[in-house]
Amino acid sequence: AAPSVAARIEYALSAAERLSDPGQLERELSGLIGNGPSAAEAVPFAFGLAACGDLPGLLRRTVFAKSPSASAAVAGCLAGAFGGLALFPEGCLADLNALSGCPLERLAEEASAD
Repeated sequence: AAPSVAARIEYALSAAERLSDPGQLERELSGLIGNGPSAAEAVPFAFGLAACGDLPGLLRRTVFAKSPSASAAVAGCLAGAFGGLALFPEGCLADLNALSGCPLERLAEEASAD
């Protein structure tokens, strides 16, 4: 049977409430849930990151790591959806634009205008 994504999300959210250190949260979620590209890992891990209270710091560590994962992408989407650009650290958008080769802010503005 496949793992329960909903149960893993609940666990990740409870861990985010319980742990005050973002690094400890990241290690716990990585160890118990994983942070690979499968939905059973990436989605709960990202929800935990988004609920931790230090999303910019965690995004910086995961997005710009040597091996970025689907979890970082989902966490970034959650951050953008719930907090907009204000949640992203200074210079982060410029770095993302350079890495992706896309004008992300312009694309987001065009998408939100539709």
